Amino acid sequence: RAQGIAVLCGGWLGRRETVASVFDVARSAQGRIRHFDRVRVNGQVNFSVVSRAVEPVAVVLAELLANATNYSAPGTPVEINIQAVPTGVCLIVDDAGLGMGQEEKDR
Repeated sequence: RAQGIAVLCGGWLGRRETVASVFDVARSAQGRIRHFDRVRVNGQVNFSVVSRAVEPVAVVLAELLANATNYSAPGTPVEINIQAVPTGVCLIVDDAGLGMGQEEKDR
């Protein structure tokens, strides 16, 4: 967790000199969580993540996946849907969790 926070705050844990496909970054995030076997990555788009953003994107996505798998029923899948949008690419994490009530969203 400390490494993830360091990366998100601009720290650098290693040197990546090449771009990575969005699909590969999603798979990397999947591999970082306990319940990785429940995650499905859907969609292939021809987009890459620049080298300096690969680790931060993977860290954030792994946190979202961990939250999705921890707060949804054990047998349900969690999906990462990769979609091209007019300004680039969108990663959607979809789970069958309870969600948040309006009061929680308002906070």
